[in-house]
Amino acid sequence: MLDMPDSDQLVRHQPLPSLLVDTGRDAVLAANASAKQLFGPVALAVPFSGLLRSDVSAAAVFFEAVAHFGAYVE
Repeated sequence: MLDMPDSDQLVRHQPLPSLLVDTGRDAVLAANASAKQLFGPVALAVPFSGLLRSDVSAAAVFFEAVAHFGAYVE
């Protein structure tokens, strides 16, 4: 069986602000230091949708584009 790293390990060493998001639960599971600095102390305390300036449907389009194409380009 494959050992999965804990959620903090998945984002800790990313150079850019990084969040691990459970979109089904609208929850931020982990945030690296850069993301915590960007979003403040609420990064893990509020639903993910509370961190967005746009509506959740725009974020869904972004996530699908990145998952499918590997990037998002307008």
